[in-house]
Order: sequence, then C-alpha cells, then structure tokens
Amino acid sequence: MSRDLDSALTKREREAVDAWLASNKSFHTMRDHPMHGVPMLGGMWGFRPSLNRNLSRIIHDKIHNEKLIKRYGGRGDQGFLSSHIWPVAKASALAHDSFLCVHGFGHRADPFPTQRPSANETNCFIGCVRPCCGYGRMPFGQCPKRCRPKDHPEWIYC
Repeated sequence: MSRDLDSALTKREREAVDAWLASNKSFHTMRDHPMHGVPMLGGMWGFRPSLNRNLSRIIHDKIHNEKLIKRYGGRGDQGFLSSHIWPVAKASALAHDSFLCVHGFGHRADPFPTQRPSANETNCFIGCVRPCCGYGRMPFGQCPKRCRPKDHPEWIYC
C-alpha cells in the first residue's frame, strides 16, 4: 500500500481498506475530496500482488524503469499512476469515491462503506495533511446524492 505519512490515519480510512481486503480486487484507490481529481492519488492506493502475479511483474518493471520515471516531474507520482498503472489496474480495482463517483475515470466507483462524521464534528477527509481534522464547517459541502450508498441516501457527508 502507498500512504502519505503526513496524513492522519482515520477510522474511515481503515474501514475502507478493510472493505478492499475483504474483496477479491487487486487494487484499491480512495478519493475523498472534490479536488481528488485523478484516478489514483500517490498516497491513497494499494495493490495485492498475490492476487495477480503477472500484473505485479508488469508494475514492478514500470516502477523500476528509470527512463520512464524520469519523464514525470512535479506531480510525477500521480501522472505516472494515471498513465501507467491505472489503465491496467482499473479492471481489478475497488475505488472508493465520495465526490467524483460519476466521473469514475473509466471505472465504476463505489461509495465509502462508512459515513463521514457530520460537519459539526470534524472537517476531516482521507489524505488531508495534518493537522487537518478539526471542528468547524465542512469546507467542501455535502456529497452528491449519486455518490451516496444506495442503502443510505440520507448520508449527506458521505
């Protein structure tokens, strides 16, 4: 798994990862903010090589290809993931998305398995840089109805 160490580890993130581990999907990606507008964020994805050894070799070769890696500067990790990993990952991915679920990046995204705490409890999202979880107004508002779990349309902060 790839995770940013400057982000708070939350119960919500843990429950999303647990849902992925209980699935038969090789890849996991999470998008939990309206600005998470790429298929895979550098610190919010995982891969289980044991579920697809061939794909594991392909990814290993790409990650260790110096000529390929040198092409990606600045936001290199997300550009690299979007161009070289997501096209092969999306067929076997569980993507949790709370705002851009319809975009999907060529893949049907799922809602998070748990509701985000209400705006008066926290304004935390998965991947926020510490200190990010505090009291106050939810800075990005309610999640779209189409991104809420079918069995929980009342989750306005999904």
